[in-house]
Amino acid sequence: MLYWFFVLVPIAMIILAYYELQNNCWVIFLLVYVIVYRPLLDGMRLVKLNLINKSEVWKLLIPFYRIRFFKQLYFDLH
Repeated sequence: MLYWFFVLVPIAMIILAYYELQNNCWVIFLLVYVIVYRPLLDGMRLVKLNLINKSEVWKLLIPFYRIRFFKQLYFDLH
């Protein structure tokens, strides 16, 4: 459940930045979220579930690598 909090709160902040900021900073926030934050967050969850080692977290930066863990990431409620 805490995982979903850390997934959804930054999205809400990006949406807020989209509507409140006059410039396009929200694009930078979105890119950081997608390219850096989510792979690391998903990596920590997969390590906690003992599906990967800490040394393999970097592989989640590879596009579409997380698809093999889709069910465990989004539907296991541990």
